[in-house]
Amino acid sequence: MKGNEEINKLEHEFLASSKVVRYKLGHKAADILCVLRYKFEYWKSEGKLVVKNGVPCFFISYSDIREETTFGESIIYKNIAILKKAGLIKTFRQGLGKPNLYNLDVGVIKKYITKYSKEYDGWRKMIRAESNKTTVNSMSSQKSTSTNHKLKVLDSSENEATNNKSTNNRNTKNKNENKNTNHINVAEYSEYSDCYYSIELEELLFAGMISDEDELEKSVESIYYYLRDFVPQFSGFKPSNKDLSLIYELLDFKMYPYRIAEKIISNAKRIMVDKMQSRFGNLFVGLTEINKEIEEKYHS
Repeated sequence: MKGNEEINKLEHEFLASSKVVRYKLGHKAADILCVLRYKFEYWKSEGKLVVKNGVPCFFISYSDIREETTFGESIIYKNIAILKKAGLIKTFRQGLGKPNLYNLDVGVIKKYITKYSKEYDGWRKMIRAESNKTTVNSMSSQKSTSTNHKLKVLDSSENEATNNKSTNNRNTKNKNENKNTNHINVAEYSEYSDCYYSIELEELLFAGMISDEDELEKSVESIYYYLRDFVPQFSGFKPSNKDLSLIYELLDFKMYPYRIAEKIISNAKRIMVDKMQSRFGNLFVGLTEINKEIEEKYHS
């Protein structure tokens, strides 16, 4: 029942479009690209792509895109043109009354995102710098007026890890270990933080999902270290084959990356306040079941 609720919720939430594409081409073009990429990957997995002019293509009508995005046909037409001009998709007409054929290359999309990532990151930092003053003041005010939402501050130096399980009786900190920059002061955690870290993780997951074989290992390691450094109890954890295999599995899920990120962040918060055992694998609890429900729905 819980899995069905997750599916129903997924159907009514936003598309997990690339933030870089949204920044460069607008949110409408980014959302349409997200739909096209998902449909391409779906039909590819089903072995139902068709070949046109020597490239694999798939069918999708404007009405289908409208159903996914709620955009009108004129907006869809305009933003399809924007995506074509940017080189992110190709279209082939079949004739009057027949839906267009579409082709895209996830490698080309990845290169586009990589090309403009630094530009987007600079813009994002500028925007966040402008809003951080207000956010910090708001969080400080909440701390001073209420104790009901305060959580115990976790000291990572007292929770070193061995074999990727938190222990309380050993300190094996390596002075040469890179300093963790994502560790959370739980007392200052807020819904704003929740959204912030979910977005960052979503971007890492999306990058992994569109990575080619040469980049996939690097993407998986980036996700691992981000998650490790996110939870204070995981300080000092080393990547194991089992841990990395869990991340590889995630990147094949039918779930949108933002839903995966939200679930992982939710599990991480439970670990931070000792409501779940401090094991790296517990970050992914529930995801396999939700993804299975989604796959069954799309195949039914």
